Amino acid sequence: MKKTYLLNSLKNTISHKPKEKFTDDIKQALDKYIQRHLVLFEETVTDIEPTLNSFSDEQISSIHEEGSYGSNYSMSRPSLHYDKNAAKESAPLPKTSQSKVPVSYASGSFLPQASLDEHLRKLDDSFSASLLKLIDAKGMTDAECYKRAGIDRRHFSKMRNSNYHPKKSTVLALCVALSLSKSESLALLEKAGYTLSNSSIQDLIVDFYIVNKKWDIDLINETLYKYDQPLLGF
Repeated sequence: MKKTYLLNSLKNTISHKPKEKFTDDIKQALDKYIQRHLVLFEETVTDIEPTLNSFSDEQISSIHEEGSYGSNYSMSRPSLHYDKNAAKESAPLPKTSQSKVPVSYASGSFLPQASLDEHLRKLDDSFSASLLKLIDAKGMTDAECYKRAGIDRRHFSKMRNSNYHPKKSTVLALCVALSLSKSESLALLEKAGYTLSNSSIQDLIVDFYIVNKKWDIDLINETLYKYDQPLLGF
């Protein structure tokens, strides 16, 4: 039950009472109680509604019998006692807490640890390891490779780190420097989390020269510059 609905109900039950005597008091007390103890709001409404209804009936009878409220009239408010321990026990857990129960994978309750270990054995070589293997396979030295790619020695030395993650333009420059075919270029790009996309002008230009076996970094960069695209090796 919402607060607005409860207040409307209270106005109906005390419509025959003078507002200056008790309407404001009831509204203020309920407002404070609702703000401080929202967890127990539903139970509070259930508890105090019979008291308010009973009070209304008594007051109406008094009006019929005396024709007025009388000078000795007093209103007994419902008890607003709050038990912190009871609130903790009765308060429901938030939905977010219930939905984010951690799952123990290692215990086997969700996935056998042996299956996970077997799956992790499928881990491929890193980008760095794949690059060094390609350099050896092409019969090139490291210096020959990074110079043809337009990359300086200090930058290339970082590529020996297995945690190194290159820019896409750097990988494309290495593909050209190593004279890789399109399938080899896609494989090396995949190691770094990239691919060649038909929605990229840069990718289409590089793809055109690789497919046509024109592995000339300067020629490719001239074309990229002409189409206002990022250059390779920078």
